[in-house]
Formats: sequence, C-alpha cells, structure tokens
Amino acid sequence: MRILILGAFNKEIESIIKKFNETSTIKERRVSNYNCHRFNIAGHKILMSLTTVGTAPAAVTTTLLSKKFKPDLIMMCGTAGALQAKGDIEAKALQVGDVMISKKVVYIDQYELFQKLPSMPAYAECAKDPHSGQQITHVYQSPDELVSAATSLSNIPTVSGNIGVSNFFPVPKDLLSTLHELNCKVIEMESSGVFSVAQRMGIPSLAVRVVSNLLTKEGKDLGTTKENVQLCSSRLADFMSAFLSSEALTKALDNIKAKSIVPPADEIKPITLPIQGAYHNFKKSKLKPATPISGSSKKRAQFRT
Repeated sequence: MRILILGAFNKEIESIIKKFNETSTIKERRVSNYNCHRFNIAGHKILMSLTTVGTAPAAVTTTLLSKKFKPDLIMMCGTAGALQAKGDIEAKALQVGDVMISKKVVYIDQYELFQKLPSMPAYAECAKDPHSGQQITHVYQSPDELVSAATSLSNIPTVSGNIGVSNFFPVPKDLLSTLHELNCKVIEMESSGVFSVAQRMGIPSLAVRVVSNLLTKEGKDLGTTKENVQLCSSRLADFMSAFLSSEALTKALDNIKAKSIVPPADEIKPITLPIQGAYHNFKKSKLKPATPISGSSKKRAQFRT
C-alpha cells in the first residue's frame, strides 16, 4: 500500500525520520515542489512531507502530493493541546505525551456557521456541497477499521476520540463550549484541511496527535516546553514504527479497499460545461481573429466579422 504521512513542522516528525532511518533506506525527493522523504516499511511505500501550520496549507499540500503519489492512506501526525473539560487537571484527563487517534475531526472555525446556514433563506444553498449535493458539516470521520488497528497495539498506549481543529492559537475561546459539547479531546491546526481533501478524493485518513500542552476550560494554555515537543516526537516515532509494521494496519487497509465500490464506466455520465458549448459555438460562428497589426495599433486589435 502507498501511505502519505504529513506533519506541520520538522520538530514534530524528526524522530520519525531518525527511527525509520535505522531500518530503511530513506531517500530525499522533490515531489510537486515539496521536500519529501521516501522509504519502504513492511511492504508499504511511504512518502513523508511537511504542510506548515494551518488548515489551508495542509489542504494544498495534501492535494498536490495526493495527485502525484496516489496514496491508499493519508496520515496527519503531530502535536496537540489537550482540552480539559472540567478545568482542573485530573488524573483521568489527558496528559502530556498521550497519543490521540482520531475518530472524528471537527473544523470548529466554521462548524457553527454551517449549522445555521440551512435556516437562512438567502444562504441556505451554501450549506450544501455544489458538486455532491450533500450537507456540509465540517465533521470528518476516520474509518473504524483504522481506528481499531491504531488502538490495538499492545506496546503503545493510545486514546481514541474527537479532534478539534482551529486556525486560532491556542484555542478560540468563544468556541470552547462547542468543542466540549462535541466531545473534542484535543485541538490542533491542520487535520481538517487534510481530511477535507482526503474525503473529496476518496482516500481514508487518520490523524495521530500527541499531547504537548494542556488547556483549562477557560482556554488558558499552561505552556509547551521544548522537552514536551521532543517527547511528542519520540512518542510519534514509536507509534508510527509499530503501526506501519503491524498486521492490523494491513488488514484494515485491505478491508477498506474491499468495501470501496467504483461504478462501472457506462454508469459514469460525462458532464458538459456551459463554457464548452460557448467554445464550440464560437468555432462554428463567422467570427475570425483579426490579422496581426504591427506597432502601437496592435494593442487595439479586436475580433472582427
């Protein structure tokens, strides 16, 4: 299988590269104008690169690399802040270094807007995808098979749950209550951009986040140290090494692929765009380009009959 692994910045994934370099030959490549690392592990072909911070860069990177690499799975990995629903840090709450696997990814910045749009007559149609006709929710789901495989590793403790995504750092305080209502356990800044592209392209996706900092229910960030980021990178490396080598992942991808249904070619109807008709009408008309004119008059050249 072909797996695209993405991170936001180098310190998040540098331990992963070092870990894989011990057992695989890692080649540096330029793919779609991105610096990438390519290697094989347990029969999987891996392409790894960076998106930079934010949902928009993450979506662009995912699109360009997916078109070129054609992955069977996209994984977004990195750090995240743990949301403490009850304010005080409790023993049962997430702690720095905990590995979070995505069940759902919620783009919280636009979640509430798209909940309201259907009841706004002037903008109701904006709540639906113009291409599929489906309601836009900004909630994306990882396949159950992948979540089960990722949480089944006996030597790597993991937690699965919902992940909130926002371009506001460390958290949009006016949306904290919504994040808690949606049972988002952590918040980060890229995965919804990755998942939106993956969903459009029909590629399964999974987010793996390691807690680097804690936030109170009021949204106060308790801070991230360099040691925390190093710990997160190390935990990510251990998880990715075990997960990519596991039979559970291979079986999960095989099951997902078996369930995929591609319509027969004769059921796929071509779409005729209006611009095509206009183009063909133009070709059939008597309009002809003017003869090229030299000098300053060239700027005023127009189509003529």
